[in-house]
Amino acid sequence: MTIENPCRDDPAHSLASTSIPNQAYVLTKAKVEITVPSFISSPSYCKVDYILETQDGSALDAEVIQFDPLTRVITIEYLDFVNFAAKAKQHLLKVTGQSSS
Repeated sequence: MTIENPCRDDPAHSLASTSIPNQAYVLTKAKVEITVPSFISSPSYCKVDYILETQDGSALDAEVIQFDPLTRVITIEYLDFVNFAAKAKQHLLKVTGQSSS
């Protein structure tokens, strides 16, 4: 007997998402919060786990970018007026969804 999880094992299972517009954040300014739109799972009873990562696979800079996968909120903030120049760069981020039970 084989018991399959339709949320992970069924090739017909799918996740659909909408893109997030490009955002700009100026270091040392007030924080920016971006809410990731919910992914649509088919079948609809499948839970989605959200993951934030960089597009090039490099590590996220946790001093600048935080992500709460439960609320789907990305927070970007850096208030260190002395060392901010070292943090100035473009961060290409992607949010992926992974189905679980």
